[in-house]
Amino acid sequence: MYRKYSWLFDNQDIFVATSTNVYYSSDYGNSWTLKTSPASGIVSICSQNVRQNKVFVATSTNVYYSSDLGSSWTLKTSPASGIVAIYASYQANILI
Repeated sequence: MYRKYSWLFDNQDIFVATSTNVYYSSDYGNSWTLKTSPASGIVSICSQNVRQNKVFVATSTNVYYSSDLGSSWTLKTSPASGIVAIYASYQANILI
């Protein structure tokens, strides 16, 4: 069975998102914490800087934002449906 996942890392901090869950490691992947998931159908995860606790997750129809490393999520306005990836630039722009 094929499983789709998305990941991001910043030094020792790593996030992995499956279609239904978000996991976080602060020790190079030696141990993992299951974080709250904003929705099912996650297609992408990104961050401008994990050290600032800011993480974005996208489903095919919505974008969610966390300012506490994925402990809670806020639904952001989505520009369109059919999202396949999300990217955060260092200039604070979110590209979908």
